[in-house]
Amino acid sequence: MILPGFNALPASSLQTGLSKQETMTTACPLFEQVQGALTGSPYFAAKQFRVQTNQGTVRLEGTVGSFYQKQMAQELVRRLDGVQGIENQLQVSWS
Repeated sequence: MILPGFNALPASSLQTGLSKQETMTTACPLFEQVQGALTGSPYFAAKQFRVQTNQGTVRLEGTVGSFYQKQMAQELVRRLDGVQGIENQLQVSWS
């Protein structure tokens, strides 16, 4: 479910990139910064994230392999210009 006012990116789009049409519908400077930071990070092999942004608040959802990865995702986002808050809803899967 996407909250009203949030831009969302499905986890699969982080792995394969966005088409021009998808980029147009999710175009948001903060959203693009978050997406770039997460996809360019060496900490996340699976890149199974869903990112939502709304007026400076970033929501991270998906699954990571450790609490360290969950914290690193949050720290990457926290350092970006324009981020006013983070809702880290990432789940840790030990499998």
